[in-house]
Amino acid sequence: MRRKSISCIIPAYNEGKTIANIIKVLNQCRDFIDEIIVVSDGSTDNTVDEAKKSNSDLVIDLNKNIGKGGAVIEGIKKSKGEILFFLDADLVGLTREHVIKIITPVLENQVDMAIGFLADDYGQNIIPHLSGQRALKREILDALIDDKKAWKSGYGFEIFINREVNRKKFKTLFLPLNNLGHIKKEKKYGIIKTFFLKFSFFKKIIYFYRYVWGILSFLVIIIIFVYFTFLQPVNLFLNLESIPELKKNDRILIVVAHPDDELIGSGGYIQRAIKNGSSLKIVFITNGDGNKFFDIKLKDIIKKNKDDFIKEGYVRMEESKGALKFLGLDAENLIFFGFPDRNLKNLLGNNWDIPMVSFYTGVNRNIYRETYSYNIFYTGKNLVYLLEKVIFDFHPNIIITHHFNDIHPDHNSTYTFVRLAVFSLVERKIITSPQIYYFLVHWKLTEFPHPFRYDPEAYLSPPPEIKNCYWKTFNLSSEEQKNKEMALKFYKSQIKSPYLKLKLNAFIRKNELFCQEKNKSF
Repeated sequence: MRRKSISCIIPAYNEGKTIANIIKVLNQCRDFIDEIIVVSDGSTDNTVDEAKKSNSDLVIDLNKNIGKGGAVIEGIKKSKGEILFFLDADLVGLTREHVIKIITPVLENQVDMAIGFLADDYGQNIIPHLSGQRALKREILDALIDDKKAWKSGYGFEIFINREVNRKKFKTLFLPLNNLGHIKKEKKYGIIKTFFLKFSFFKKIIYFYRYVWGILSFLVIIIIFVYFTFLQPVNLFLNLESIPELKKNDRILIVVAHPDDELIGSGGYIQRAIKNGSSLKIVFITNGDGNKFFDIKLKDIIKKNKDDFIKEGYVRMEESKGALKFLGLDAENLIFFGFPDRNLKNLLGNNWDIPMVSFYTGVNRNIYRETYSYNIFYTGKNLVYLLEKVIFDFHPNIIITHHFNDIHPDHNSTYTFVRLAVFSLVERKIITSPQIYYFLVHWKLTEFPHPFRYDPEAYLSPPPEIKNCYWKTFNLSSEEQKNKEMALKFYKSQIKSPYLKLKLNAFIRKNELFCQEKNKSF
């Protein structure tokens, strides 16, 4: 069977420092790349000379800068390939393996378009379909060649391509490209010009996806724009006192609102407890069955029925079991209450002793079989009873749970329920006061975790606004940090959401933070 011809098109504007290396790699791929076309978009440096010296098949020298969209279209018009392969001209670290990875799925007719996104770029991890590195069948772009808006689209050209792919229902594959980066725009254009370029780019995103993403996408884009434009990643880690090292005779109870909270706040602590031979149990108040991001895609929000939410609850239970088994904790040490996700605050008010109906599953009792409290009604009173029973049976000397200032209603409600249960048992002299530590998950994005991104070389530092805490650090070994990262990947239902994936990864740090509450005793 005849191999389909491939044309590589590289739009370039003042990329004389990098263009030669890009073409050098492409020349190593001549066994399947048939032509290399460089389009100099009004460059004023030596881009054209470097491209010609580097053995390009065609160098198009535009008299003035018309923007990326127009430059790419000029290249498409002069190209002959049945498959079009686009690369940015400012890439650093490109290899033959990267090229093969992107082109192969299209060349073998597995998909209609393959997009390679920079695995180490936080923005492209969130919105991978805006990457400029892609291979696609030529027919996808037939309608764009004479589209004036596409010609004037500039850095928004990828948006036009995505729109055509969605309209024609072509199949797309996203591929992470490791050890590949690009020169930051701030270095090329300066801060002021970069600001306006980013602003213009995000306006295009909002315009073209306004009917698909709606309000949610607008908010996500604004958050990303503000963060990556204005906030600088700094390390605010203070010299905090370390939390006491765990001992073999410690009995540790971790109480969390949702599956995954236990790893986010104390994944390293859990590993150390297992390693040191401490007794450990984990209580999950809910199964996380109200997670609106479950099985979500950026282009559509799935409308779910009650059975879907219940199925989600079972999925998240299994994810917890898998993640904690990976860390060495058997399922017999996990206790699931099956209470209503995103509804815990109601149990502290109107539903203290009147069963509430979950907004998501539509039931008023725990319907998850093989859980600790199957068929128990959803009331605040029953939840305190269950916590008291677990605490009495296990007799922990250390309890870890959510921070009282956590802005997630389920999290701060969990704190309250734990306090109520412990206070009741201590007041009746059934147990002695355990040491309670609190960890924070949800807070202002600009303050915690900081920086709000995957940064395993950084430390978690306390939010400056929270003063009613004695903050303590628990430093992780490199192995504990790596295992925590691997365990979090078991929560596949969570990392399908770009925001939640970023959130979970932001807690993969060199330490974990715990708080002892000031001026509060039982």
